[in-house]
Amino acid sequence: MEIPEGRPTYARYGVMAYLCSLAFILYVDRVCIGQAGTSMKRDLDLSNKQWGIVGGAFMLAYGVFEVITGHWGDRFGSRRVLTRIVLWWSAFTALTGCVWYFSFAVGSVMIFNSFMLLLLVRFLFGAGEAGALPNAARVISRWFPPGRRGPPQALISASAQLGGALAPPIAAKLIESVGWRWAFVLFGSLGVVWAWSFARWFRDEPADHPAVNAAELHYITTNLSSTAAPARHPPDIPWRQILCSANVWLLGVAISCASFYSYMLFF
Repeated sequence: MEIPEGRPTYARYGVMAYLCSLAFILYVDRVCIGQAGTSMKRDLDLSNKQWGIVGGAFMLAYGVFEVITGHWGDRFGSRRVLTRIVLWWSAFTALTGCVWYFSFAVGSVMIFNSFMLLLLVRFLFGAGEAGALPNAARVISRWFPPGRRGPPQALISASAQLGGALAPPIAAKLIESVGWRWAFVLFGSLGVVWAWSFARWFRDEPADHPAVNAAELHYITTNLSSTAAPARHPPDIPWRQILCSANVWLLGVAISCASFYSYMLFF
């Protein structure tokens, strides 16, 4: 294969910047509710048990829809799926701030109240946020050659942790200034801006991006062993091979143990 002349462009670094900002906003929106907990429980008359159920609803939905939404990236392209994910979670981040105290009962039977509404909003928030990181990993596989994917993946993880670290003081300051309701609206608006910009600029395939020259495309699609780049339409998921892999199960156990403590601290 003939190597194109000239220096490669740097569109792939723009992709990396978008993915890092995605992970940052994702964790900010996910963690900020911890700082609002005291005010929300007071204003919505929630018990600690109900608050724990609300947190569990988010995690349950996030886990259930993670694989499903991750697979959508293979079917419909990560550009469309990530834009939908961010708009969805941003909407439900803002809607969290719109939950008000009320109670609707018929006789002695409770039909609907603020706890149930918050439970529904946070469940849908988790369902919408699911799949963001799997699709980010898919984008990395398309825009960076094998042997060069570790650093961008590490930067995405670092950005997520940075967002989680900065969310508590930022959320506390916003809640003090504008109240917890408007804090959620402001956090949700970040994702809307990101989704609009990302959808305009990003392309699923480097070859389709106007900012990628021939030299950068050659760099992306040619790895150290000179094998071809991944196909645009990958084969079906080998579920039997995945579910019979000891490494997959061990990785699952590891992340489950880590998440047990992480999410307990988030809420």
